[in-house]
Parts: sequence; C-alpha cells; structure tokens
Amino acid sequence: MPTEKNKPSFKLETEIRSGGYFAIAGIDEVGRGALAGPIVAGAVIFSEEYYLDEKLSQKLVIPNSTKKGQFINDSKKLTREQREEFVSVIMEQAFDTGIGEVSAAEIDIMGIGKANILAFRRAIDNLKKCDFALIDGRHFRGFDVAYKTVEKGDSISISIAAASIIAKVYRDNLMSSIDDSIYDFANYKGYGNPEHIESIQKNGPGPYHRKSFIRNIYTNQDSLF
Repeated sequence: MPTEKNKPSFKLETEIRSGGYFAIAGIDEVGRGALAGPIVAGAVIFSEEYYLDEKLSQKLVIPNSTKKGQFINDSKKLTREQREEFVSVIMEQAFDTGIGEVSAAEIDIMGIGKANILAFRRAIDNLKKCDFALIDGRHFRGFDVAYKTVEKGDSISISIAAASIIAKVYRDNLMSSIDDSIYDFANYKGYGNPEHIESIQKNGPGPYHRKSFIRNIYTNQDSLF
C-alpha cells in the first residue's frame, strides 16, 4: 500500500499539487558513476487521480512476481526481474514518461555535472508538459520549470521511484545490446568493477568509454574508480 511505512508515496506530489501545479514529474538518473556508456534520466508523471485516490495507487504493484504484490520502490531495492515488470506497470498507469540520454562523448566534452543537468532537461523535453519537477538529490540548478530537490527521493516519492526504474531498465538494456566481447557491458553495464578495469588496462578504451573517467587507470590510480 502506498501509505506503508518506509515506502514511497504521493505525499510530496499531493502537497505540490495543492500549490496549483498539475503536471508534476518525478526525475532520476542512472549511470553517473559508470566508466562507459551514457548517463540516462527518467521522468514520470502520474495523473492527479492517483494523489487523491489511494485505491488507484494500489495498481502500482507487480501482479505476477515471485514477490507478489511488490510495491513500486527505488530501483536499487528491486531485482532486475522486478524492475522489468514494473516498466510495463508504469507505462500502463503513468500519464506520461520521458527519457533523456547524454552520450559518453558528450560527457567528455562538458563534464558529468553538466551532462547530468542535460539528461534531466532532455527527459523533461520528452514529456508532453511539465509544470513542476521533483528531482532526486540534494542540489540542482538549471531548469526553467519550478522544481524541488529531494534527498533519497526515490525512497520517498512514487514519481521519482518510477523514474529511477524506467531509467535503469532503459540504460541496462542499452548497455546489454552493445556488441562487445572485451568489456562485458552486458554484465557490468559499464561500471568500474575490477574485471572491467583490468580489461581497459589490457585492451585500452573502446568507443563507449568516457575517456575523462578512465585516464587515471593508466597511472595506477585504480582506487579512484
């Protein structure tokens, strides 16, 4: 149930809605710390009926899972199978969704901070409309629309949790689709685990690597990763 303790709810969305905002998007990103691949942001808007009717919110569960009735939550607290099932639920129940992607090459040019902001902007640009953004994190700047940052927002707001799920599944599927027999992106998704770092040291970077992130690997500073 959405009101269970320690579960995300629509409390924040309801409060913001009372201030006269209608299209309230939850926004979150994945891939910020990866050595390869894009940073991806998700944006999800639920209609106001979900804020007002708790019974509607109960539809945001996995109906046919090994953990039947699993409620929507931070993507990191869900299994891969649960995240994939939730994408279908979110796409069916949400009013609107958007994905924003910034490539490794763009990250090398502008830096990860600006790339993070750009991913959020692109996600919002792919929505039909956004009056207010709930952003996972402590600090943020760079939106033309009104917004509020929420620390650990994917554990507090259903909209942010949903955004974290669609972004995670999108990026994981993207990394798994890369034809790669060296860096094992299908398993590691471009993150800096020891096997991935060893592959970079042995083979050098590939076209999907963030060159600005891996230069220290060649100076025996692996601990930075």
